Amino acid sequence: MKFTCLKCNKEMVNTKAGNTEDGLTNTSFSCPECGSSFGLVTNAMETKAIRELVLHTEACSTPASTIIQWDKDAQARLSNIPEMVRSMAQKGIEKYASERGLNTITTDVMDKVKELYGM
Repeated sequence: MKFTCLKCNKEMVNTKAGNTEDGLTNTSFSCPECGSSFGLVTNAMETKAIRELVLHTEACSTPASTIIQWDKDAQARLSNIPEMVRSMAQKGIEKYASERGLNTITTDVMDKVKELYGM
C-alpha cells in the first residue's frame, strides 16, 4: 500500500507509528517534497488485518505463468471487502493460495484464510 501526496503526487513516507492505550494504532505520513501530512488511526482488528496481509510495498514481480485466477463467487465476495483493505486482502489470499500450490481462488480458499487470520 502506498499513499501519495495530493498536492505534488510524491509518495508519502511513514514518519511515526505507535499504539494507544485503547488498542488503536496511530500512524503518521508526510510528503518529502512539500511537507503535507496526515494521520491514520486503525482499530485492533484493522491493524491485525494490515499486518497479516501486507506482502510487499514494491511492485509485483510475479511471472505471468504463476498468476492466480479467481472464480466468479470469490470475485463477488472480494468486492464486499472494504476498499481500504481490499488489495491487501487480495494479495494475502493469493499468497496463501500460491504457497499451497493452488491456481484458483474459491470461496472455500477465502474461508480458510479468514479462519487462519481470525477475521
